[in-house]
Amino acid sequence: MRYLIWIVSYALLMGCVVPPAFHGQYDYPEEIVRYQKKESIGHTDPEQRMKDLVACGLPENVEKPMFQLRATLPGESGVESELRYYKLNDCMREKGYLVISFVACGQKVRKFGICK
Repeated sequence: MRYLIWIVSYALLMGCVVPPAFHGQYDYPEEIVRYQKKESIGHTDPEQRMKDLVACGLPENVEKPMFQLRATLPGESGVESELRYYKLNDCMREKGYLVISFVACGQKVRKFGICK
């Protein structure tokens, strides 16, 4: 019985400890890098993408790299936020961009994805 308690305690303790090498390996890239040009997936020009995003309605006064596109801005309702998001997606598709899934983009640490 004493060994069983020790083994269970050890298993619970080890399950809670995350080695530093693996911390954050499942962080996905920023949402805006999911927009990739059809003809240059993985090599889309980030400056041109940002210009296109702003032209399509991305607010200029937000912190761009980490901005969540579905975030509700001050003075904006949830419905207005969703409409802005879908309008932005439609505009970017018209400009020749694809919206890549987070899974296809890959994780930040492993860098095997197609979003850059």
